[in-house]
Amino acid sequence: MTISLRLFGSLRQYLPEGAAGRQVRLEIPEGTNVLGLIMRLGIPYEAEEGQLVVTINDVQVEHSAPLRDGDVVSMFEPLAGG
Repeated sequence: MTISLRLFGSLRQYLPEGAAGRQVRLEIPEGTNVLGLIMRLGIPYEAEEGQLVVTINDVQVEHSAPLRDGDVVSMFEPLAGG
C-alpha cells in the first residue's frame, strides 16, 4: 500500500533517501501500524507516546493506529511552551 509521509523539524533526517522536501510517497506492507512505520524509518523511539506526535489525515492518533492505503501520515516532535 502507498502512503504519503510528512516529517517535520529534526525528523526530516529520517525521510527515505531521494526524498525532496519534507514529504514523500512511500510503499509499506499491508498491516503496518504507526509504530511499525516509526521503526521502519529508524526513528529513535521512546516508550512514552508523547515523545513523538503522529497524525493520520490531520487527526492525532496513538502509535498503535493502523495505516491504510492513501493515508497522509505526519510526524513531529511535541512543542514545548511556557
